[in-house]
Formats: sequence, structure tokens, C-alpha cells
Amino acid sequence: MRALVLSSGLGLLAGCFDVGGDLDLDLGGDSCFLPAPCVSTRHPFRFLDETPANVALGGEAEVAYLALDTLMGFDIASLDPGVVTVERRGRDFVMHAVGAGSTVIEARAADGSMLETRGVSVGRVASVGFAFTPAGEQPLAKLAALPGARERIRVLPRDAGGSILGGAEAVVALGFTGGVARIDLNAAQLRPGVFELFSAPVAAGYDVGVEFGALGGGTIAASVGGAAVGSLPLEVVAAAKDVALRVNGRAETKSVLVVGLVGSDANGVPVAGLVGDFAATPAELVAIVSPEDRGEVLVGTLATPGVVTISATLADRVVSTVIAISERPTW
Repeated sequence: MRALVLSSGLGLLAGCFDVGGDLDLDLGGDSCFLPAPCVSTRHPFRFLDETPANVALGGEAEVAYLALDTLMGFDIASLDPGVVTVERRGRDFVMHAVGAGSTVIEARAADGSMLETRGVSVGRVASVGFAFTPAGEQPLAKLAALPGARERIRVLPRDAGGSILGGAEAVVALGFTGGVARIDLNAAQLRPGVFELFSAPVAAGYDVGVEFGALGGGTIAASVGGAAVGSLPLEVVAAAKDVALRVNGRAETKSVLVVGLVGSDANGVPVAGLVGDFAATPAELVAIVSPEDRGEVLVGTLATPGVVTISATLADRVVSTVIAISERPTW
């Protein structure tokens, strides 16, 4: 999903564009003026970055695109069906990675004219790493978690050259030990980490929902065709040693900040499962947009500059951070 949040005199209006398939965004002219992918009469079709350039052999990946609403009857096909085939499902298109190598997928209008092309490479999954967004995008050596935590863990499948492969969900088998279990992704905490007005960076790999059980050790192990390709050691701990609030974004009036809980255990290992009840003092300077997300929230700054304290009340402590909100420059 690509999030869109607009600022208005009534506060913050939130919505989402689902770019799993097509999205019509016509600005009514020949140019795109928004700082985001868009289509126009001159460029009626665009592949989006969510369409992976590297796909796991044996996997499949959805083709994400923007298409002008007046563009009728277009098609997407592969130049080498021995590497990639493209299946049409209504207005959606799915790439199937059937052979190692490289090819090009192309979109053509009903009259056969070229709209756009995108290079695609197919490779075997050689290794798998795991990441946890609050701890960064790099693979973790180890992860700790609180009992009962429900988190999104990112799976990072790579080929022999180190490129992250899309469409690997059907190829990579995950095993869980030590009271750790896979859960529905929608039941896990959402911690995107950053906010973008019109689009968010395309994260590599894919997320899985994980629930952590009682105290003790466990693992998430990845295999392909029965061969082990990676694992993440886990330790369920009673509490984090260090907890803080991290703020992403520019602290200016009429802006949006991301405030999230981060922490580590006594050995400096990142801890998952940190959640709390967020509040702001003075409350009139900001609006906490997503209070139901107790691990990370969007904070919308209002029209008045000033200093605000954001706090999160956890089961065993209260943590806070002070944010100085400056006047948003006028151009």
C-alpha cells in the first residue's frame, strides 16, 4: 500500500492508494507536477517501483503500474517467456519467474504502440536474512522480543550476487521453533518507520507476522527446496534494558512526524514488542493521528510553533521525548 496523507484546516486526512494493481492518476495535461509517480496524456502508463527488477526463480510477483483511465485495452508481456511469463488477472498482471536469466517486460497499447518497458532478472535464492524495521533495514544477527509480542519481521531473500529477490514467498519455506509462531500479517504491529507525503520508499523483501511466546530461545529458519539458506536466532526476554522514542521527520508546523518505540536488551540486541499509550503535552500543538498503533504513531503538527513532549506509557516505564516545532517556511 502507498500511503497518502493530506494536511487541511480540519487536521489530517488519511487515505491509501492500493498499487498492487493499477491506479489511475490523471492530472489532465501533458506533465506530472506532483512529487510522485503519475500519468498524463503524454505518458499514459508507468511501471511503479513496486514491480521488482529481480525475481526469485519459481516465484511470482505482481506488476504494479499506473494507467490513465482513458488507456483502454493495453497489455503487458515478456520478451522471453523462457525466463518470465506474464499472466493477466482482470486488470492485474502477475510475473511468473520460470527460468534463470534476464528479459524485458513491455506494456503496449491496443494499437500495438509501446508504452513502457522494464528489465527483469530471475535468480535462485542463495541466502535469506531477516530484518526488523525499528532496528534498521540490514539483516539482524539476533533479535530479542517481549512475551506475547506480535511483530512484522522482514524476510530478505538474496541471489548469489547479493541482490534481493522479489516474489520469493512461494519459494522460501519458513520454520519456527521455541514458542515462536507465524500469524496473519494484519494482526502484527505496523511500524513503517518513515512518512512520505505521496509515497513511501519501496522496502526490499517481504513481511511476515510473528508472535513470540514464553521466555526462552527460538529461531526463524528459512529453506528452499529443503536446503537451509538462513536463520534468525531469537530470545524472548522479560523486559528491555533501554527504551527510547525515535522521531523521524522535520519538526515544522503543518507537518507529519513518525514517533516510535525502540529498545535493546542488556547485550545491545534490538527488542521487538515495545508498545505503549502515546500522549502529547501540550496537546493543542499536535494531533496523534494513529493512536491505535501502540508501537509507532503519526504525529501531525498544527499551525502553532512551540515545544511539545511526546510520551509513551509502557507496562514497566514511561519514556518521552521533547520536540521543538519551528515555523514552516513559506516559499
